[in-house]
Amino acid sequence: MYVLGIETSGPVCSVGLVDEEGVLAERAVRGLRRHSVRLMDLVAAVLDDAGIRLADLGGVAVGLGPGSFTGLRIGAAVARTLAQVRDLPAAGIGTLDALAHPLGGRAGFISTVVTARRNEVYMALYRGGAEGPQRLFGPAALTPGEVARHLGRLAETVVLVGDAAPRYYQAWQAEMKGRLVLAPANLHFPRGAVVAEMGLVRLRRGEGGDPHLLLPVYVNAPAIRLPGRD
Repeated sequence: MYVLGIETSGPVCSVGLVDEEGVLAERAVRGLRRHSVRLMDLVAAVLDDAGIRLADLGGVAVGLGPGSFTGLRIGAAVARTLAQVRDLPAAGIGTLDALAHPLGGRAGFISTVVTARRNEVYMALYRGGAEGPQRLFGPAALTPGEVARHLGRLAETVVLVGDAAPRYYQAWQAEMKGRLVLAPANLHFPRGAVVAEMGLVRLRRGEGGDPHLLLPVYVNAPAIRLPGRD
């Protein structure tokens, strides 16, 4: 089964294509304001790279957040449209789950941290293991100080991953007394191929749903300024 994965929750717009044997193709471009312009180009490029037609797809997966309101809306809309046009099953994947997934085979704690609005961070906490990361907490929108307090309660080493990780690593390391490990830089943004891999697992279990149910997870209400309001 070929599954297309779309991830647009943050500054990197990423599209990946997988089957049961692994990743077939992946493309990404950085720049949040370019998602609406580049996403369909990336989809076409990934299919072309793999020599796969749109008609060959067996399913679609999309990252549903939390993350950028605009980015999530664009990704979900494209995924819904592709699934509806081709009558495909669709799977929604949590963005923080997708960040934790590549690290999930290791034992110990994993904390995903993604930049949010209002000087906050989207955080989730996982326990890694042979069956992959198991979410223990989150997603939640927290201040950096609240994240530090959550991490400080853990007596074991914690791997920190996400675009907010490099920014706050030193400050949180002081709270953790040296028990915090920064994930490799290439893992700090969720990937379309990882979303596709996770979607493939769910679709093979029969967990694919109605594409109309692909709704973004915002955690915080979108920060929209109404006309005439300060």
